Amino acid sequence: MTTRGAGIAVAVFCVGISAGRAQSPTGALLLPSVERPPAALFVAATDIATPFPGELKLNGIASLIAEAAGPSAEGRIRYLTGRLMTLRNDPRFPTVIVIGSGASARDAAIAARVARADGFVAMSPAPDAAADIARLVVDVFKVADATAVKEIADFARGVSPLGRRGTRERRPDTPRRSPRTLALGTVGGSLVGIEYGQPQKRGREIWGALVPWNREWMPGADEATTLTTNVAMRIGDVSLPPGDYTFYLEPREDRVQLLVSKDVGQFHTVFDSSLVLGRVDMAMQKRPQPVEGLTFAIEPHGDGATLKLIWDDREYSATIAVVKQ
Repeated sequence: MTTRGAGIAVAVFCVGISAGRAQSPTGALLLPSVERPPAALFVAATDIATPFPGELKLNGIASLIAEAAGPSAEGRIRYLTGRLMTLRNDPRFPTVIVIGSGASARDAAIAARVARADGFVAMSPAPDAAADIARLVVDVFKVADATAVKEIADFARGVSPLGRRGTRERRPDTPRRSPRTLALGTVGGSLVGIEYGQPQKRGREIWGALVPWNREWMPGADEATTLTTNVAMRIGDVSLPPGDYTFYLEPREDRVQLLVSKDVGQFHTVFDSSLVLGRVDMAMQKRPQPVEGLTFAIEPHGDGATLKLIWDDREYSATIAVVKQ
């Protein structure tokens, strides 16, 4: 069964060990012999060995086991997003899905949603993961147990790359010039993420040149720069319910505005002004040393945070405040 919602989720899955099957330890990347296979992030609640990734390999799917453990939910989420971003930046994999179920589903769901996986396999997830799975903007494949390996492999091969609408669907098979990057920060007790492609300065003049004045520009590269939040917030004067949004910028010599759009899943060159929810004037200050790669940051303070966009010799910022429900 395939469903569609409004976010991205991941979950945790453990299976029994079958006699005669090769066992795959946590952290082992298994590669099939096919060229550019889809990849699956397989998240475990504890350090386990399981034959399931080996069976995925036999069905032409690369897989990586990640252990979701530790006392801190934020620490677990940061670890899982790091593993997923590693797979997304690997040119060997045209798409990356997450396979998950079980008691640790909620932590993993939050992690995978902000890191923008291309698809999700829900295998008897715990009830507390239902809301996060319902927020998915990618296809969800529901299975009862690990015996559906072939069906899972077929699903992995059939998912479309997220964020390619408006350009060629296939991702390049060369290393990214602008690596996918994730900025995480805690706002109102909830993790908020900005996932983006990070272009590099490479000796070029940025403001007013590579980034032209007086027209919309997405601060990022390749797939759209996406904000994910489970807490209602206000950026400047723009109120945002929990959800997924994309950022654009309208830079001028005397003023820079951040545009927040409800469009999600597009390539960075796609812009629909009718989907812009609001504009935020950003404060600017010069930096003493240029920054090579475009950088987003979410810096918490009190119940809110400061959103920063930094590149070359400039730093732009706006306030984030929690909207009390």
